[in-house]
Amino acid sequence: ADPVPPSIGTLDDLLAGAGSVGGAAVYTMAFEPDLAGSLVVCDPQHLEATNPYRSILATADAASQTVAKATEARDALAHHTLLRVDPHVRTVADWEAAQPAQPRLPVVLVAVDSREAREAIQDSLPLEVVNAAAAPDLVAVSGHRTGTGPCMCCLHMAEVLDGHTIRNRLIAAQTGIDQRIVNELRVQARPLDEHTLRQIEGHRGLRTGALDLYRGRTLDDLNAAELLYGESVVETSSGTRVAVASPFVTALAGALLAGEAFKRATPDLASYALGPTGPGIQYRENPETPKHGYLDSVTARAPACLCRSVRRLRILAELHGLDLADLTA
Repeated sequence: ADPVPPSIGTLDDLLAGAGSVGGAAVYTMAFEPDLAGSLVVCDPQHLEATNPYRSILATADAASQTVAKATEARDALAHHTLLRVDPHVRTVADWEAAQPAQPRLPVVLVAVDSREAREAIQDSLPLEVVNAAAAPDLVAVSGHRTGTGPCMCCLHMAEVLDGHTIRNRLIAAQTGIDQRIVNELRVQARPLDEHTLRQIEGHRGLRTGALDLYRGRTLDDLNAAELLYGESVVETSSGTRVAVASPFVTALAGALLAGEAFKRATPDLASYALGPTGPGIQYRENPETPKHGYLDSVTARAPACLCRSVRRLRILAELHGLDLADLTA
């Protein structure tokens, strides 16, 4: 019964991260008819052999040539003749530092996977931010206007939606090792001893000695080669357990991220955009079960966040031509 949605307006966005989530956002944009405007894509990484299994944008051919992720994003959108895509094989901070003057950032679509990367983006003082994050059982997309409501870092300071913490949790589940010890092993790059390997083998139902190859190596080495990350466990009728890639989780996050970009570019859809004046500050969904909902915009700011410092607000006002009194009210 819904009316036909209006045509998408002109984009003016910067995409931070073109991996699984960012690549899915690009994939979604590729199928939107007559897309126009400007899109800067920043990602310092190149494709690897495993990317096609986890990203709906990555192709086996591009991965075999280790194509830059930002370049692949540009190529995927090349058919949009009215959309100018500007790829950069660098972080947003490095891109910003290379500009002749401090840039007034467009809407920033954040698809990075660590708190540190989010903090660096926030330090670039974007006015409008859309942040997407994915965990094995959670997809979250949030909208932020700097100076109004919680910023991206406020929302995620206490969350576990950063890559390091997510991986700690996954490794803990797959090894039977307490998550705090997992964090210590990873941070200190402590070599795995026989006792730890026997514990992991017992938890995973492996024969004794199956992981001896990793004695003296790190938990990250073991994780990269043997454990499940970005995959789901499927058990067959005979009891065999196999791992299958789960790109639908990150694909959902990327599609929602692109949707928020479309809303912000289209006046008739702006009222539906996530943010302090929208239906909620954040949308959350468990892709494995029919559970979803919004996080209200009155969510408290993190006490340790600098987003309300007077100096930062003054610079933000100067950069974006805003009234400082409105930001400090």
